[in-house]
Amino acid sequence: MAIDGFLSRAGILFSAAAVMTSFLAAQALRGGEPSLVAYLALASFVGVATALLAVIWPRRWDFAINSHDVIGTYIESAHPASIREMHRELSFHMYGSYLHNHTGLEELVVFFQIANVLLAVELVLWILAIVFAS
Repeated sequence: MAIDGFLSRAGILFSAAAVMTSFLAAQALRGGEPSLVAYLALASFVGVATALLAVIWPRRWDFAINSHDVIGTYIESAHPASIREMHRELSFHMYGSYLHNHTGLEELVVFFQIANVLLAVELVLWILAIVFAS
């Protein structure tokens, strides 16, 4: 499932960012006072962490229909629906669920892409910070 893949990849990317930051920050900051580039690298890490938390944050996905609602609304109501009406209404409901899930998945993609770009920026900034600290 695509959602589980995003959550797994976000966790791995977050781990990689944390390890990278800890090792490279130690190298960049051992010279004493942090440079502006080091502060920018730390800000990039915060951006990576924020974007990945937006990916990992629990969301409400819609994958199923409540059978009690279907029976109560379409079968055991005062005016039961025909099979054709029930199929029509359920297909509208399923399409609405698809749109809701698709929008949420697109948001996950955007946050994940932002995290990837910020991670690359962070890496470059840490390298520059190490070079300037030497």
